[in-house]
Amino acid sequence: MVVIAIIGILIALLLPAVQAAREAARRMQCTNNLKQISLALHNYHDSHNAFPVDGYETACALQSTDGYGAWYGVFVRLLPYLEQAPLYETMDLRKDYLASENYAAGKARISALFCPSCSLDLSPGWKEDETYVTHYYAISGAFGDIPDTSPAIQYKTFPTASLRGTICNNGLITVNTNRSMSDILDGTSRSFGFGEISWNEFQPATRMWTRGYSPGLVVTLSTKSVHRNWWINAGPQAVTRGDTSVESGTGKFAVLNNQGAWGSEHANGANFAMCDGSVRFVSETINLEIFVAVATVNQGENRDLP
Repeated sequence: MVVIAIIGILIALLLPAVQAAREAARRMQCTNNLKQISLALHNYHDSHNAFPVDGYETACALQSTDGYGAWYGVFVRLLPYLEQAPLYETMDLRKDYLASENYAAGKARISALFCPSCSLDLSPGWKEDETYVTHYYAISGAFGDIPDTSPAIQYKTFPTASLRGTICNNGLITVNTNRSMSDILDGTSRSFGFGEISWNEFQPATRMWTRGYSPGLVVTLSTKSVHRNWWINAGPQAVTRGDTSVESGTGKFAVLNNQGAWGSEHANGANFAMCDGSVRFVSETINLEIFVAVATVNQGENRDLP
């Protein structure tokens, strides 16, 4: 009995260490995913002399300068650079995202788009049965008060109002406009490119990974903005508190598609990719003035991540 008790104690001591080691490995894989996405983004820029967009305000008939349809998001545009050229070739981007060949692409699970710490995988969207989502989103910019302005001046945002939250156009990936390296005036190491929203209860705001800007709903689905008053892991912490009201809890962070409830199943923060391709783990205690400043690429806030 003594031996059994000792073994039980040893298991109890070792189990947290094993769990911590497994989570460290998952977080490292998440970091590698963002590095792969960033590399794809830079290779896209090398080929097109510009970064991709999240879509266009007009119908799918309008083609961008790089030949892509209006409603397709950043990850469709990056497919050839994510070792997914055969999948990209199956799509007809002159057609709607629900056309059979394009809908079939949404059923493909792209491993680079999934943080292994998160179990969320399938879209809850209308007519999106058995299609996959993404855990990573391009950052369209920030909104709210610009740091160090007195009286306070607010960031300019996308002019079309939306019930799905504020859309920004001062970040790297936006609607309508292809930015280039020369547009990153704040510095590539001081500006976000992508971040993770990989907490399980975010599902209501997720959609099929192929989708971008939807003009009819005025909603962005592969980019999100940074809210001046939403800290990293605000959503998961609302879950921990048991606060699920739309006004103040999980619902608020999980129903506004355009605004980024940035966070993860990692402890104490989330991963973000910078415009220079590096990946940083950003603490949930980051100063919110720094958080919004690093979300923009051309506003001159002069802030660095700690």
